[in-house]
Amino acid sequence: MQTIFITKNEVIGKYEGICNVVLSDHYYWYKKKNIPVKLSIQAKRVASSLFLEESKNHNFEYKVIKSGKEEFVFIAYDKSQIIKKLESLGISSEQINKIHFAQIEFAKLKQDLFVNENKTLTSIEGFITTVTKESSNQRHLANILKTKKLSSKTINVKIDDKKYLVFKKSIIALGILSVVLLTHLITSRVLLGNLKEQQNEIRIKYNLPSTNFELDSIIRKYQKIEDKQMRIRDIIQRVLAVSLKEGDYITRILQSDETIDFEFNFSDDARLKKHIKLLKDNKLRVVEKDIKGNTLIIKYPIKEDAK
Repeated sequence: MQTIFITKNEVIGKYEGICNVVLSDHYYWYKKKNIPVKLSIQAKRVASSLFLEESKNHNFEYKVIKSGKEEFVFIAYDKSQIIKKLESLGISSEQINKIHFAQIEFAKLKQDLFVNENKTLTSIEGFITTVTKESSNQRHLANILKTKKLSSKTINVKIDDKKYLVFKKSIIALGILSVVLLTHLITSRVLLGNLKEQQNEIRIKYNLPSTNFELDSIIRKYQKIEDKQMRIRDIIQRVLAVSLKEGDYITRILQSDETIDFEFNFSDDARLKKHIKLLKDNKLRVVEKDIKGNTLIIKYPIKEDAK
């Protein structure tokens, strides 16, 4: 049966099918203490008091192993942290035979083991850990794991396989989605390229500006022209909405940069005054009003809204 070694950022060995898992010191806390009791189960009663500081952010469980007459190895571990790591690797409960600690399995390590180009498994005063250390040692951890005989000192960790299946399906769905998005991206880029070519052809054909700055300037210019024309149209519609009696006429409409002028001719003074009153109802501001006999001249501002 194959054995894998899990560090914080790496997995040593292949985990296809059923395997044994050895956890590096990243997944547990270790202490060795002399306790005046005979059995591990008795020593376990004081385990929580040994890891008070470390347990503040963890929900610890404990593995206690007798290593001398009154000497015990205490290992504190957080199951949720281990489960989270195994799930992230896509390892299900069915794939796990046993879970071991490096501290126990390599307790008698005397010579460093090569993990990768920058990491080495070593013993520091009896504490088994992976350290950043270049090594020319030819003893590779990956090779040792192939023939390593493991102890019976293990822990049980139950992974929610339903959650694992959801995770696995999510990965598959994510893969399919990635392919779809990639296809869409490629198609979009092709279409974008075609659009840019067409845009360039139109620009050359109609002598259009080549930069957005020039284009925005032209748009603003014609927007002002359109706004002015809309304002003029609105004034004319409101003025013409006031009906003239038979015999009364608009004799002239003049437009300047600032105003639009209407000249009316009425058959008598009474009609002129009545029409002035009716024009007030259109709520257009009058810049200037001039009356000469039966002739009325009214000027409306183009650049100002009605008040």
